[in-house]
Parts: sequence; C-alpha cells; structure tokens
Amino acid sequence: MSQSNSMINPPKWPIKMLSKFVKREYLEEIEGDMIEEFYCHQEKFSIRRARYLYTREVLKMLRPNLIKNLIKTQKLNFMGTFSNYTKVAFRNIRKHRTYSAIKIGGFSIGVAISLLICLFVIDELNMDKGLSDKSVYRILRVSTHPEFVGKSPSMPPVLASVLKEDYPEIKESGRVLIFDGFGDAGGNLFRPENKETTVFEERFGYADPSILEMLEFEMVYGNAYSALDEPQSLILSESKAEKYFPGIDPVGKIVYINENKERPYVIGGVYKGLEDTHLSHVDFFFTLSGYEFWDGEQTDWCCSNYVTYVQIKDGINPSTFEAKLKDIYERYFISYFIARGDNDIEDERKYMTLGMQHVSDIYLHSTDIYDFQSYGDIKMVGAFAAIAIFILLLACMNFVNLTTANSAQRSKEIGLRKAVGSGRRGVMIQFMIEALVLTAVSILIGTVLAFISIPFFNAVTDKQITFPYAEPLFYVSIVLFTVFIGFLSGAYPALYLSRINTIAVLGGHMKLTGKGKNSFLRSGLVIFQFMISMLLIAGAFIVYQQMSFILNKDLGYEKEQAVMIQGVGPMGEGVKAFKEALLSLPDVSYATISNSLPVDGTHRNGNTFHISGREDVDRGVPGQFWRADEDYLVTVGLHLIEGRMFSNHMASDSNAIVVNQAMVKQLGLEDPINKKIRNWRDWRIVGVVEDFNYDNLKQEIRPLLLARTTTADMITVRLSTQNMSESLAKIEAVWNEFNPSQTIRMDFLDQRFEVMYEDIQRTRTIFMVFAIFGLIVACLGLFGLSVYTVALRNKEMTIRKVLGASVQSILRLLTIDYLKLVLISLVIAIPVAWYFADEWLAGFSYRINYFWDTFIYGGVLLIVIALGVVSFQSLKAAFSNPSTGLRNE
Repeated sequence: MSQSNSMINPPKWPIKMLSKFVKREYLEEIEGDMIEEFYCHQEKFSIRRARYLYTREVLKMLRPNLIKNLIKTQKLNFMGTFSNYTKVAFRNIRKHRTYSAIKIGGFSIGVAISLLICLFVIDELNMDKGLSDKSVYRILRVSTHPEFVGKSPSMPPVLASVLKEDYPEIKESGRVLIFDGFGDAGGNLFRPENKETTVFEERFGYADPSILEMLEFEMVYGNAYSALDEPQSLILSESKAEKYFPGIDPVGKIVYINENKERPYVIGGVYKGLEDTHLSHVDFFFTLSGYEFWDGEQTDWCCSNYVTYVQIKDGINPSTFEAKLKDIYERYFISYFIARGDNDIEDERKYMTLGMQHVSDIYLHSTDIYDFQSYGDIKMVGAFAAIAIFILLLACMNFVNLTTANSAQRSKEIGLRKAVGSGRRGVMIQFMIEALVLTAVSILIGTVLAFISIPFFNAVTDKQITFPYAEPLFYVSIVLFTVFIGFLSGAYPALYLSRINTIAVLGGHMKLTGKGKNSFLRSGLVIFQFMISMLLIAGAFIVYQQMSFILNKDLGYEKEQAVMIQGVGPMGEGVKAFKEALLSLPDVSYATISNSLPVDGTHRNGNTFHISGREDVDRGVPGQFWRADEDYLVTVGLHLIEGRMFSNHMASDSNAIVVNQAMVKQLGLEDPINKKIRNWRDWRIVGVVEDFNYDNLKQEIRPLLLARTTTADMITVRLSTQNMSESLAKIEAVWNEFNPSQTIRMDFLDQRFEVMYEDIQRTRTIFMVFAIFGLIVACLGLFGLSVYTVALRNKEMTIRKVLGASVQSILRLLTIDYLKLVLISLVIAIPVAWYFADEWLAGFSYRINYFWDTFIYGGVLLIVIALGVVSFQSLKAAFSNPSTGLRNE
C-alpha cells in the first residue's frame, strides 16, 4: 500500500475554526504547513498523538498579528454604509432640487412656527408655577343664580382675618386690593423725597404683609417677613427701584404719592419682577397694615373689594376645608345679610356659596371668573398648541407625499441596489437616513428662522420670550425631536419603497401610475391638509370679523377726538380753574371732570343698590358708582333719554344722580324720575341715559350710577379740530401753567378703548399669521404633488395633444382630481369650524350671528389657491411641445 493510501487525513474542524479568525491572505499557507506537519507526526507517532499535535499547532496560530480585526471591520462596514447613504441623500437633494426645496422649506416653516408656539405655550404654562407645590388658594364667591351664573374673587375686608382666627386649618391668610381708583390703587403721581419732579405711574396696589411670604416674593432689598409691617410702608419692583434709585438700596427712603406730604410712604423693600405670576401688572404695593379707607371699613362685611388668599396647613386635605366654605358663608355672610334686613335670604342660601382656586390656576383658569384683571386662557393655549401640531403634521405629510410620489424617479436606483445584494432592510435604512438628513437640515434652518423671529413674535404676543440657547435641555430636545420627526416622516416612505420588485423595475414592467393604496394615502393626506387649512382660514376670518364688529360697534358714546388728562387729583378745587382754562382754547368744545370713563385704566368699584325703603324686600342690584360733573354727558357723548342732567349750581342736586337703562330695568322702576335708590345713602334719580358699553364686550351692560362732583382724578376734553398735534400742544401749555413740575399725561379715548381689546387683537393677528403659514405649507405640498402628477402623466398628455386635445381639456384633466379633494376637505372642515366658532363666540355678549359668508369666502379662497398652485404646473404641461415629451419617453 502506498503512503498516500495508508495516511489518514487530519481533522477538519481546527482549520474551519481558524478560517473564522485568521486573515484570508495567511490562511492557505498556514493550512498547507499544518497538514504537512500532521503527516510527519503520523509517521513518528500514533494517530491519536498526531491529531493532538495538529490541533495544538493550529490553535497556536491564533496570534494577534494573524487574527482579523473583526470589530474594526464591522465598524468600517457600518460607517461606510452610513457614509454612502448620507452622500446619496445629499446627491438626491441636489438632483431633485424642487422636491428638496419643498420638503426642506415646508419642514423649516413648520419647525419655526411650532418652536415659537412651543416657547409661547411653555411661557404661559409656567405662570405661577413656582407656587404649584404650595397650598395657597384664593377664595371665590360662587353664584348659580339664574340671573347671574359665575364666580368672583371680590371679598369683604374682614374675611381674611376671620378665617385665620376661627379655622385651625388655615396657616396664613392675606389680601390684595388692585381695584383701579380704589384709594391709591391704579395710577398715581410718584416722587421720591430727594426729587423735584413727579412721575405718573399706573401699576399700584395694596397688600397685607403676609402676602409676601405666602406668594414667595423674591426680595432684592429688605425682608419679605417685615417689608410691609409698618403703616405707610411701600414696596416696589426691581425695575422701578432702578429707575428712581439707580445702584443703591432704597429701603428707608421716603416717597410722596400724589404730592400728599401729610402721608409720606417709606420704602420697606424691593422685589424681583412678578412677570411670571398673575400679579405681573403691579409694580408698587402699599401696605394694608393699620390702614382703613373709611372708619370701620376693615371690620365691615358690606363692601367686597379685596382678593383673599389662604394658605392651608400641611397635612390638611384642601377638599376637606373647601367643604366647610358653605358653612362659612352661612355663618358670616348670611348672618350679615339677615342683620342688614335683606329679604332674599333663601335665594342667597340656595344659589350662593364660597369656593377655592389654587394660586397656580389663576392665570390660565379664570375665564369664567368675573375679575377686573386680564389673564391668559388655557383654551387658547391649547388651541395654539394644536395649531403647532397641525402645522408640523402638514409639513410631515408633505414629506411623506413627496417622497412616495417621487418613487418613480428612485425606482431604478432601488432596483439596482437590490440587484447587487442590498436587502429590504438596507433600502429602509437608506430612506430613513435620507429622512433624518432632510429633517436635520430643516430643523436647523427652522431653528434659525425661529431665533430671528423672536423679536417680532414678542411684539405680536406682548411677551418677553427668550431663546433658550444656553439650556442644555434645549439641545437634547432638538436632537430627540429630529430623530422622532425623522422616523415619523420617513417610516412610511421607507416601508413603501423597500417593497419595490427588483425584476419588475429593471425589466421595465413596473407601472407607477399613481393608483392603488399609495394613491389613496396621498389623497387622504391632501384632504387632511386642506381640512386643517380651511379650519385656519375660517378661524382667522371669524376672529377678524368679530374684532371688527367690536371695534366698529356703536358703543353708546363717542370715543373719537376725546382726550383724557390724568393726574389732576392733587389740584383739589383748583381743577375747576384748569377746566375753565382748557375751555377757553378755541379747539376745545367741551370738558368734564370725572373719576371714571368707559375705558380701561379708570376708576371701577363694586356697589349694591336698592330702592329706598325696600332694602328688606328687594334683592340688591350690583353696579358701578361713578362721579362726574354736569358736562360729563355732552363731553363723552352719552344720550339722555329721560329727565335731565344734574347741575353743579343747584343746591337741591346734591344727591341727584343719573342712571343707565340697565339700572332702571334691574331695579324694576317703571317711572324712575325722582325715585330714590340707596347704597350707603339715598340718591334721587333726575335722569336716565341710554345704555353704553363701559366694560369688555364679552359681558352685558351692568347697572351704573353717576353722581356729581367738582374734584376728581381726570379731565376729559372733546376737540373740534383735525389738527391734533397743535391742539395737544396748546393743552400741554395750559397744563404747564398749572403744574410746571409735573409732566402731562394724555391719552385718546379711542386708543384706550383699543387697549381694552388688545389681547383679542393679538389673538386675531396670531391666527392670521398662522393661517397664512399653514396655507403656505399646504400649498408647497400641493405644488410638489402637481409636479409629480404632470411628470407621471407626461406621456398621456403628449399623446392627447397629438390627437388634438385642447389646452382647456388637458388643464381640466390635470386639476379635476385635486379640486375633488379640496371639495371633500371643505365638506369635512366646515361643520367642525362652525362648531368651534360658535363655541368661541358664545363668550361674547355682543357677537356676530351670521357667518356663513365666512365659509363661502374661505372655501372659495382655498379653491382658488389650490387651483392656482396646480394650474401653474398644468399649464406648463398643456403648452409643452409634444415632440419633446415623446422623445423623453
């Protein structure tokens, strides 16, 4: 037997294992040497030992210099694949510039708008959130009476101290008073002792010393525990302290209010601004410690002008204490009404009680509360957040639509990749990477756009939003947002395109006609896009119409060419001489002295009126008590419908009043002239004026009483000239004669009126801007789809033209499908828009009732825009040269 026949082959598994780890270039040489060694060992030793030595020598070849770098290889493969996909993504961006511009443009706009709204929403939601962990509540009076369903935070002055003394659950209580014109709340002349010039400041209020600790005022100077302890002490915001006492600690400094040197105030502290709280509108707080507005006022239950806060002790369930509020109302309020002789006690027991509202809910959850301050609205915050989401969805839909629509131009690339070994997973990864690249570029551009737009956005929303570029969480959020949106927008295109059949594509048998499930998805997304666009358009139109209705409504007074001059209170009786000097000017037709006007920023109060002699029979009527002189009606432009105006020259008119129609109606007076009504004294009605709107038009006109005065806080003049600048200069010259040390403060009545509705005007502007951008995003997507449709049907259109089809027929053929989609979206959107519009308008006592035309105009506008976008590409196809189309096919 020959050697070759007698020799046994070595075991295969050592070499097979070695091949998994040893570099390919060394494997053949090692294998040959090892086999030769095995045969030599077989001749010298037994088969068993030869196999052992063979296996040992093979395993000894697992040396570092011979082993493959498995980890590095995998990393290189992954990085190489990622690099290739990324390069292809940027090449496709350059190659398909139109599609890429639409994708990136739509995403960028969507991201910018969404980011701005997100910053706005966060800012709104953060109001008072510093107190969210504290058990601090404000007390509300809750009415379920059929004539007045609502809530009010206005409480008697004595309630706070009674609650703390009588209820052990209460850790602390305190009050804030911010009624404009009540005492020195509202606007005042302010002068530090070491200054000679007074300055008019508007944002004054009153507070108990305990409020600073309860609401966690952050003190810059002074101590929150003692800053308002002393009578006639005052605290001010950091910005005001810097204005009047730059760079120094003003604690202990003396200031004068309205030049009242008999009552100087001492600064007890300086606090950081309250911009992120519901008290952001107050810059100065007078102390309520040891102060009464009249004798016995602080122990009285009759006048409800204070906001009362309570802090519940730790471990006490707020709901448990709130359940006691009904007993509190019976024990104190009802007892007072009985002692006063009211006859409607059973109604009070049946319909009235007390409730609580957490301090962190005040800013956003007070739309159903009758408050004299303007706050935010959680519904509007939610609406803006929904708008941001919808606009972002529109941008994502554009991406999905355009990516799947563009699949015809990418099909051969996908087929070729699959033919050379790429699997479905690889294709999916490719398109997910493309989506992430486009998303990253879009978010980068969108973030830059948002940053640039911050000043404009702040001006529109009246906010001080800052871009959080110094916050690490912001960058983490951007990265996570990029990944999330990239996967969200790239998931469907990746799944769809990875299913393309390789043989069908490369063999030219795949038909991309735009039909099938993919077409249904695109149609559904287009319908949804235009449904959202219609909602935005309808919402913007309705807000605009309602605002125009309010601004142009006959309010019952004349706000044009009327100028209000504030800060005349310190003149005392000298205000009459100032009025006569103004009337001597040729441009001044009328002038009146008063403490209130039907615009914001003037005196308001809370009073209850009865028919004299029937206090124990009739239910009291809540209303306003204003003071003015005899020229008030003619100056403000009110219409006297019965009786006369009181006179400052008739002694018998010392208790004469003029009331509005609402007062007459609610008191049930059939013949009101010379009838007497009462609050703290008897008043005789001598005239009735036509109802006029003096509050926000969201509320109905409430009862009002005008009593005479000769001194007040302001003078209003009516001008008879169109040369306003010259007239104002003359008025200022007269002012300087009477008040050389004080700067005049003048406002036009119509401008003050607009301030009353600036929050709704801001809403109108924001909605208009968002509606426009929403349309832009939707139209970008529709434009991209129209480009795709024309490209897809190019051969069909060419043949039709060769066979004699007209431009009109081709245009109709290319646009009819999109017109159907827009009409379907209108059918869905209009009922939804109607419902939400009616809900929003229900908050106004005076509103537009017929707004079908809004949907007609909005629908027509949407159709025109859609047809215009689609027709742009369709006309290019209709007028193209047929020979060019056939050659390209």
